[in-house]
Amino acid sequence: MFCGFCERLCLRTLRKIEPADDYPADLAQETHYELRTNCQVLRINLDSTGKKATGVTYVDATGTEYEQPADLVLITAFPRNNVRMLLLSGIGKPYDP
Repeated sequence: MFCGFCERLCLRTLRKIEPADDYPADLAQETHYELRTNCQVLRINLDSTGKKATGVTYVDATGTEYEQPADLVLITAFPRNNVRMLLLSGIGKPYDP
């Protein structure tokens, strides 16, 4: 039995996955890797041309805002939040029927 939230993700009823459950244990051993929980990305930062991501701006659990530079930015949230994040970051154009 699967709940509607998990839909085809093979998570049993009453089981919700946490981001910390999903990252490989090998990654935690890397010296250049740090898992930051209870954070929310506010926007993707772009270079002066507006064509390349240079990092993200995020807020932690205390409400402190940080800029995190990055060579690679992956957008891996849920589809609706992905669109919201891209539009808030000035990436793309809203659909206008």
